[in-house]
Amino acid sequence: MSMIGEDNPVLSSWVASDPCTDLHGTEISLYDEATRVDPWNMAAMRFGLRDGLKGWHDPIDEKRPIDAGSVTRLGRASARALLKLHGAPTPRIVNKQWPKSCTAHFSLSAPVYAGNFAFVDSSSVCGGWCGAGGTMALEYRNGRWQLVATRATWMA
Repeated sequence: MSMIGEDNPVLSSWVASDPCTDLHGTEISLYDEATRVDPWNMAAMRFGLRDGLKGWHDPIDEKRPIDAGSVTRLGRASARALLKLHGAPTPRIVNKQWPKSCTAHFSLSAPVYAGNFAFVDSSSVCGGWCGAGGTMALEYRNGRWQLVATRATWMA
């Protein structure tokens, strides 16, 4: 099964042409979210009484909300992803040395799988107080991974 990463031919060709891209980079928003969930909400997620991440929107038009069914499915799947990460060691952040020619840096985290969903943190930094990050939700449909929603996690 192909996922975002070096074995994905489309993404690999894009990465090979852009020296300022780092797969499985330093964005750790999902881990941060998991550490902030209190024990009561963690128990509620285990029993399906509480959804995980909120604030999802259409990946093409962020002003357009996604349908209620997708919100429910993403809430449940992201709860399972947060439960997986709760108590897991946070990845070590490595300050990558970027070539001087880079004007922007793009990073993707390793995916966190929850059933037919995968969640990937992404970030782009264009220097100083310039950058943004978010979480992408992908769903495995018809034999391939499809981007179904995104949510912003930070902006500088």
